[in-house]
Amino acid sequence: MKYFSPNQIDIKLKYPKILLLILVIFSNCSKEDAPVKKLIPEEPVQKEPEEPEPDPEPIVYFTFSIDNSIDTSKENNWVILHDANGDLLDYRAYESGETLEFEALESEITENINVSLFKNANQYLMTSTGDLCEGEANKGTTYPNISKGSHWTQGKYSNRLDNGPAPEKLGLCNLNLTSIPSEYNFINDNVYGGLGTGNISTERFPEPGSSGSIVPNGETKTITREGIRNLKDTEYLMTILNENLDFKHLFFQNPEIGTDVTLDYNEFLSFDSLDYLPVFPVNNGYQFTMVGFENETSFKSDTGFVLLELFSIDVGDNRIPLGYLDRFTYYKTSLNMIMDNFTYQYNKLGTKPSISSIPDEAVISYAIDHLINFDLTFNHDYVRRSDTWSIPKSVSSEDCTKTTWTVECDQQNYPVIKELPEELFTQYPSLGKLTDLKYASSVFYLQSETYPELITKEFDPNHDHIISSGYTEEYIRMNEE
Repeated sequence: MKYFSPNQIDIKLKYPKILLLILVIFSNCSKEDAPVKKLIPEEPVQKEPEEPEPDPEPIVYFTFSIDNSIDTSKENNWVILHDANGDLLDYRAYESGETLEFEALESEITENINVSLFKNANQYLMTSTGDLCEGEANKGTTYPNISKGSHWTQGKYSNRLDNGPAPEKLGLCNLNLTSIPSEYNFINDNVYGGLGTGNISTERFPEPGSSGSIVPNGETKTITREGIRNLKDTEYLMTILNENLDFKHLFFQNPEIGTDVTLDYNEFLSFDSLDYLPVFPVNNGYQFTMVGFENETSFKSDTGFVLLELFSIDVGDNRIPLGYLDRFTYYKTSLNMIMDNFTYQYNKLGTKPSISSIPDEAVISYAIDHLINFDLTFNHDYVRRSDTWSIPKSVSSEDCTKTTWTVECDQQNYPVIKELPEELFTQYPSLGKLTDLKYASSVFYLQSETYPELITKEFDPNHDHIISSGYTEEYIRMNEE
């Protein structure tokens, strides 16, 4: 058995007490120094209230202005809008000086629309027998493929510059052309059905006179043109084309007051250069006119010196000569020829004409003759066309009203129109339904401005409407079926 000394027992008892005291002290210190964590409840996050989507704003998808140059006081005018699918969008009447804005939600408008202009008016109409009767004329024109947001202005615009006051008229005079070989017969004249006495003009006006006569005198003859205006300080031009197609000209000055003009055939001069028209196909009549100008101002303001004017003269297989003068820098040329089922028209401004050939036939075909779903083919290439429908085809004293509707388009853009607003048929009972209209005629533009250029020309007030050099217009107008 082991025994401890009293000292050993004391030590063992002391140390546990010391350790216990130390633990107590540290425990108290820990309780005083340690931070107390308090649980704080989280506040709920307040969400911002969601704003409702704003209602879509309507857009102006078409604007139509009517210039004061358009007189609407004696007629009823409407603009009618359809979308690209042919559904009616809107329609309104209009008067001079107004601007109409058409609005809708953008989602409701196709990218392109069809614009129609309609006019109802009382007027005298020509009957099928040639008599006049008073009735209503309903006329409409549709323009397809118009861009959404377009702004049109309808107005009347001059295509010529103001050439100032006319020369002072000093009276009338006669012109005597002497020493003409008796076998020479002239074929040009200022007047349809004239005697073939040549073309007389000034740069501003043709001067046909009041009458003409041819007096034989042995181996020569004299042509007299009576009642020509004597214009102060004015130069005149006379041109003569005989049956042998010998083409000559002469300039002369206006005479003294109370005197006549006498010219000698032998003093007439050849032209500085010649060109020729193509051989004319068999036709039912034609009119050809070519005039010349000395400068651009005169070209844009005057009628021009008449170089050649012909009315339905048959020259067989010969080619008609065109005479050019170095003093002329601008020309205007016009040829209108009537065929069996169409009319051919050629217009050239500024530069010399370049008619390589004249069509001798025009053939169209279609399966449906109604305006709606109309489809047409033509045997010539063309830039754009104008189709017309009507009801009735001819006006009579018993039915002295008429509806005509025209569509301007090109080969790629033909309108889809389901029908006109019912209100129009209520207001104008004589207006024919589109479904009742029958195909009448078409104009095919072989050379011309394009369809978009036509829209600019017709409805852009900033477009320069004064004639410009180089413009060519060539078209075929089909006779009414």
